[in-house]
Order: sequence, then C-alpha cells, then structure tokens
Amino acid sequence: MIHISRTTPPHAAHIRRAGPMLALPLALALAAPPTAFAQATPLFTDGFESEQLGGGASGNDFINDSGVGWCATASAINLPCPQPGWPQQDGERGRDALAAAGSLPKIGGGRAGFDFTKVSSQGVMLPASATQWACVHDEVTGLTWELKHDGGGGARDYRNRFSWYDPNPATNGGSTGSPGGTSTCNNSLNGAACNTYEYVKYINAVGLCGENDWRIPTRRELLSIVDRGAYSPRVDTDYFKPFFVNSLQGPYSYWTATPAANGQGAWWVNFSNTGVSNATNASLNWIMLVRGGANQ
Repeated sequence: MIHISRTTPPHAAHIRRAGPMLALPLALALAAPPTAFAQATPLFTDGFESEQLGGGASGNDFINDSGVGWCATASAINLPCPQPGWPQQDGERGRDALAAAGSLPKIGGGRAGFDFTKVSSQGVMLPASATQWACVHDEVTGLTWELKHDGGGGARDYRNRFSWYDPNPATNGGSTGSPGGTSTCNNSLNGAACNTYEYVKYINAVGLCGENDWRIPTRRELLSIVDRGAYSPRVDTDYFKPFFVNSLQGPYSYWTATPAANGQGAWWVNFSNTGVSNATNASLNWIMLVRGGANQ
C-alpha cells in the first residue's frame, strides 16, 4: 500500500511497506481509458481526498467496495451472479466480485473485497489469527482505525459516549459545540469532559498503536468501512467485533468530524442500518478514531 502526503508530489510517494499492489475495481478498469488514471482528480472534498499516485494509477483504488457480492431479481436476493435478465448488478463487478472469484490478492484479510490487518497496541502488524489487537489497518484506503475495549472501563470502553466539541473555527462549521460533562465516559479522561476534542487529546497523549495523530473521521471516511453485505452491525465483525455490542440496540451511532450545514450539530453514521444524519452537538454518541489514509 502506498501512503501519500497531501504535500508530497506523486513521484516522491512514501512507501509504507512492501507488498503487492491491489487490483483496481473491475468496473473502473473496464470503464476508464488508459489516460484517465493519470489525469484523475481528487474525488472528495470534505477531508478524505484520494490523491493521485505515480505510475499511472488513480486515486480510485483507495475506495472500498460495497461488500455486496450477490445478485438479485424482482423476487429474490442473495443469488449467484450473474442473473439472466438482471444484468449490470453491483455483485458482478469490483473488489467483491474479484474476491468471490478467488482472484483478489490481499495483504491482510476480511470479508468480501475488504482487506484489513490487525495492529497491536505497539503498532506492530499482526496475522489474521491474532486474538488480541488494538487497531485495524485498512489496506485499501490506508486508514487505521481505533478498536474499542469490550467492557472493563477505561477511556476506550465501547459504552462511553461523548458530545461533539471542536474549538477550531476552521473546522467546526461555525459552532464550537458542547463541552459536556465527565460522567458519560465514566470520568476516564483524567478529569476532562467527555467530548470529541478531549478524547482525541487523550488518545494522542497515550500514543495508541504507537501513533499520536489520531482524529475524528470525516463522514466519508467512516462510511468507508460500512459493509452493506452484512447486517446489524454493517461491518466486518471478524476485525471490528470488540467494537460492537451483540444487540440491535447499539451502540451503533458514531460521530464524524463533518459539521452540519446549520452550524448547530455534526453528522453521525449508524452501523445498524447505515443511516447517516446529523444531531445537535450536545447529543451523546460514540466515537471511533482514525489516522492516516490517502489525505495524510
């Protein structure tokens, strides 16, 4: 996986580690002329921009597939692909289709076209068989995700909830948000309030997985790990399982760094039904931090 800084020109890309380049989604490879890859422009504008790579590759290969590897008709779902009379379905193309055909090389593992690697609390890449890990690295997007504790207290306990707070006027959409109190995260931030800003400060001071550039993900970044082929939670639980509760009641709604247009709230993503909406800054939601990616 090639890791690129926003300020680094394509010819000076920094290689994070050796490994085979992942195949472009089949649909992109078929649809785009050879010159399109070299001329591709950033796809996103709210903090998850796919920068161009050297060597004629496009930023498009930083996008995860949907996770849907099956086809459907008017009367049935979860059918093999292709289905006569129902052509051009999502399950017929892209990383998921390549994975189903056994022709998608992966660095790590994961369901369908996803490619995740477990990471130790010291930042060491672990095999898929590891039973203890603290972070999850996405080999497709380059993002690394915080993993929650499945109970027992502490700042990273999955039950902790936080208000949305961002004192930076350049990123808060016109409102700093709500500082909140200390009880909703069990006073686990050394006396600081339970809000997104203080949680990021705490995790960076701890140096989770050997890094100190953790942040709240943007809306698009958080949606990048949604697995639409899974159901409640819509995520690969072989890698993110300690992060979720085995209950339809959640906790499934997670804050993003993307402020609402009205200046009074921010967006969240719900992993139970893939709902995406916004809430007031004082609302209490859950958090999963991220670092790295194509925009760093």
